[in-house]
Amino acid sequence: IVAAIPVQVEQAELERVRHREIWSLSAYEHCLRGREYQRSTTYTSHAKALECFSRALEQDPTLAAAHCGLAVCHISTGGIAPLEEEQRREKAISYAQRAIELDPLDPQGHWLLGMFLQMRRDFSGARLHLDRAVMLSPGDVETLGSTGLEYAYAGDPSRGIEQAERSVRLNPCYPAVSVEQIGKACFIGRRYEEALFWLRQSPDRIRTNRGWLAAAAAYAGRAEEAAMHARLMRATLYQHLREDQLRAMGGPIAWLRLPARFHNPADLEHYEHGLEMAGLASA
Repeated sequence: IVAAIPVQVEQAELERVRHREIWSLSAYEHCLRGREYQRSTTYTSHAKALECFSRALEQDPTLAAAHCGLAVCHISTGGIAPLEEEQRREKAISYAQRAIELDPLDPQGHWLLGMFLQMRRDFSGARLHLDRAVMLSPGDVETLGSTGLEYAYAGDPSRGIEQAERSVRLNPCYPAVSVEQIGKACFIGRRYEEALFWLRQSPDRIRTNRGWLAAAAAYAGRAEEAAMHARLMRATLYQHLREDQLRAMGGPIAWLRLPARFHNPADLEHYEHGLEMAGLASA
């Protein structure tokens, strides 16, 4: 009950400010609106979130939550080419670092930086911030779920699954990102039917989800389902890339590898083999 209180308080505060004119909002209220927009993954919503967090910083440059919000905006929007991914990641890292400088006791800055550093393959640096986030707020549902997936990527899927499942138990109104965190952690832990159970609940929120579903279904022996997810994964890619562009990048698996931040080479090989079995080996 106690762990769910921050979620309920934020929702109540959001209801209070949702219909007010934007010029009348405080920096904190701009952050509330920004977080609401970030629950969607559309470019339009993230553009609105970026505006909200930018307005918050104009009013209060020391607000750590606004820096965290901008970090998420930069990692969640933009193109899908490797160079664009790298540029956005480094910008996100700078915002997360600034958030920690302003408020070293806020767990969000730490788990965000931990995630971004794992994307950079700085696993030792990432672990320091992931552990710090959990130490600061061991019962916070967002911290539990977000660090849970990162621990799974770092090679400890058992801990990752336990934390992500606890996050859902503590928040019955859990968001879609929570099922993705559990599902991916279960896949890394070779628990394919559980991975499918969770990931089927959010198949298209982000572009990579169909790839995870395809690999999990292939390992679970569900060939038809794996082929269906693979087909939809290709359709998603072709909305943004021509076939020759995708081929030049190395095909669907090379693209899906970009955001995957496995510490153990065996886990990356396991993921890629599942994608191959599902039929995503070539463009």
